[in-house]
Amino acid sequence: MTDSLHRRPPSLTGALVRVGLFWALSVGVLIAAGAAAHGLGAVPAGLFTGAMASLGTLLLSLAFLRQEARLPGAAGLAPDRFTPLRFLLGLVAGLVLLAMHMALVAAYGHVHWMRALTPPSPWQALLTMVGYVALAWREELAFRGYPLRVLAAAGGPWMAQIIMAGLFVVEHRLAGNNWSNAIVGAGLGALVFGAAALSSRGLALPLGLHAAWNIGDWMRGNKGGGYWVASVDPGYAAAVEHFGLMAYALVMVMALLLFEWWRRAKAIAED
Repeated sequence: MTDSLHRRPPSLTGALVRVGLFWALSVGVLIAAGAAAHGLGAVPAGLFTGAMASLGTLLLSLAFLRQEARLPGAAGLAPDRFTPLRFLLGLVAGLVLLAMHMALVAAYGHVHWMRALTPPSPWQALLTMVGYVALAWREELAFRGYPLRVLAAAGGPWMAQIIMAGLFVVEHRLAGNNWSNAIVGAGLGALVFGAAALSSRGLALPLGLHAAWNIGDWMRGNKGGGYWVASVDPGYAAAVEHFGLMAYALVMVMALLLFEWWRRAKAIAED
């Protein structure tokens, strides 16, 4: 089997059609996994949904690659001996970005983090964290795997990034996020994770970044539960929320520029 990605770039129209079909099917897989998660009882819904949706999206990716006579490596799905290290580096980088964001918000003032009155047990925390990793894995497969690589080959990395970030925003908006959180939160996050995927040429690094951010965000109380609760001074809720988005944008733009520099440096070194 040959990898046609390296022999002849696909046409942009053909790439857009395939990516649109892939995304629609991946959303269907996610909806089906979420519906099946209801009524499981002992198994957390997020963990089951993430695991089943990740498996379905992985199989979908392999089916598209097989139909196009391309190898898994063309979609960043070929692990090597450095894959675990890239994942760990992604986890560390994601926690560093989260710490930077919290430091900026704390410096602004009017918000304080307090220990939760009923923190999760170690078992609950473990299941929740694994669930966030599984959900992040599904999103990396659906947005930074096959579709991002196909579009990057057809129209260049930035066109691919913008299109996939737009779809990421739409999916998060449909999931219930308001427009500001969908565009700034999910949109900028998508660009950073996409840049990490393109610069590292795999999914381990963006998966670590994505999972670390979501787990850290849960731990500080932004997703319900967690170990801390944010207390905002009366009358400052809107101001703290707006500053938090601005701080998030600053941190993510810095990360995006760093990964883009890395990608271009690697491309220049290989020419």
